[in-house]
Amino acid sequence: MGKDLTGKELGKGFTQRKDGRYQTRISLGGGKKPICLYGHTLKEIKKKRENY
Repeated sequence: MGKDLTGKELGKGFTQRKDGRYQTRISLGGGKKPICLYGHTLKEIKKKRENY
């Protein structure tokens, strides 16, 4: 479980970077590298993850 800068739980696979942006990683499988998605809000990054 990832946490934000204040220690609040964000959910599995989500973290907050020191610069304030949120980050999540998506594994495509098949031995490919995971893809990192970034956003300024948690809502924005969750929407990007769903669309990907």
